[in-house]
Formats: sequence, structure tokens, C-alpha cells
Amino acid sequence: MIFDLDGTLLDTIADIGAAMNTALAHAGLPLHPTEAYRGMVGWGLRRLAEAAVPVDYADYAGDGDMDGIYEDLVAAYQAHAVVDTKPYDGVPELLQELRENGCALGVLSNKSHDLVVRIVELCLPPESFHEVRGVGPDTPHKPDPTGVRDVLRVLGSQPEETLFVGDSALDMKTALAVGAVPVGVSWGFRPVAELKDAGAVFIIDNPHEINEIIASKNS
Repeated sequence: MIFDLDGTLLDTIADIGAAMNTALAHAGLPLHPTEAYRGMVGWGLRRLAEAAVPVDYADYAGDGDMDGIYEDLVAAYQAHAVVDTKPYDGVPELLQELRENGCALGVLSNKSHDLVVRIVELCLPPESFHEVRGVGPDTPHKPDPTGVRDVLRVLGSQPEETLFVGDSALDMKTALAVGAVPVGVSWGFRPVAELKDAGAVFIIDNPHEINEIIASKNS
């Protein structure tokens, strides 16, 4: 089983939004309410910075300005990545159950690898996962399937035997790209309709419903 991180295992939106607003304020640009960031996150911090600036910003600002906003965002988020971030209800208990039942578990996020590892270590029970992977030189952003294939090799799992659990169309497309079973969560940052339209085979409203999917697959 491979999980997305933001909006799936952890509610990170307050800390991401605060970091982005810090960078925007430093540049003298308008800020956004926290809830607005639900539609901007998921593709990595660079894409978040591009989405958060005014739509005409690129017309009057050079790449150097955009680079500066991105760098300010990264600095602010790295310094305050786990202030309000917390697991969704039932997630820690689910991970413990899955491990006890012999499931191989991984995380794949579009955040930078070092940041993903640190956030997982701070927010989730130790040794919950066999592999934690973020974006790096050899791991491009989802929906590129490279990261999933790498995690599957570590887990020793075949795609058709794997649930890929996430909260966005991006995650569903990533699952389908490798032949894994796409499972959407209703509690994340994106509407359920987006998950269905992107090909989610299952939509769950509670983390423990994953056990029901596993039982149906094993029956």
C-alpha cells in the first residue's frame, strides 16, 4: 500500500498556507485564506508559488522575482513545517493495524525528499513505513510513475496487488499509470467528484475502510 502524504495521512494545509503567505508578504503581494490553498497544493512547492501569485505577476516580474518567492516559501516551510500539521483521525491506528497484519507500506509525496522524511518522522508513529519517498534527483513529481515503481521495488509488491491512496486527481492518475488500485479519500484537500472523474476505484470516508477494501480483495 502506498499513501500520498498531504491531505491523505496528514492535514498540512495550515502550515503550507502560512509559509506561502509569509513569502507573499515578503514580496508585497496579496495573501490568501488558508482554505484557498486546498486547490493549489499537490504539485510541489514551486507550482504552489506559481499558483499563489497574482495571475498577471509573470507579465511584470522576471524569473528572478518568482525564484525569490519560491526560495522564501521553501525557507519558511522548512522552518515551520510542523506547527499545526497533524494526522487525520484514525490514521495512526490504521497504520499500526496494517503493519501488524503484514502489509508493506510506503509514502510517495511531491514534496522534497528530505522534507517528507522529516515530516513523517515528526508526525506519524515510528517505523510505520517500509519506504518514504519524496521528490529528488531520481524521483520526479507525480503523476510520473517513476517514484511509484521505485517504492514498489522496495516493498516487493506488484502494482495490481497495491492500493495507491490519495486525495487528488493527481494521485488517481499516478495509480493508474502503474496499474495500482486508485483509492480516493473524502477527507482531503480535493472534492470527491474530482477523485471519481480521475478514475478512483474506491472512495473512503474513514481510514479504517481500507481494511474493508483489503478484505474484499482477499475474498
